[in-house]
Amino acid sequence: MVCLAGVAVAATPLSGVERLTTGLNLSADQQTRVRSILWKQHQRIERLWRDTALSAAERITATRQLNRQTTDLIRAVLTEQQRQLYNPPGPDPRSLVKDQRSVEDWIRAAEGAH
Repeated sequence: MVCLAGVAVAATPLSGVERLTTGLNLSADQQTRVRSILWKQHQRIERLWRDTALSAAERITATRQLNRQTTDLIRAVLTEQQRQLYNPPGPDPRSLVKDQRSVEDWIRAAEGAH
């Protein structure tokens, strides 16, 4: 996993497939499908982070949304038993702590100061 501004992303689609194959005992068909899902996610995240029209906060939010969508797509490929073992990155830690400022809040404040 690589962390982009606090958002966990597989370093490469292949490393993600290898990790999931080992951890979940994916079939050949599942490996192909997961590889495709992770490759599309990788491409979309790269485009997102190169998009200079988006603020850093917008990129972080969009990356988190892509990660949630990818998690849902991968879950759809898995058997019930594999779904129980599949542990993607957990909830946003800010949702566990009340009234804590987020990275996005700090970025917005910094952008507004200029």
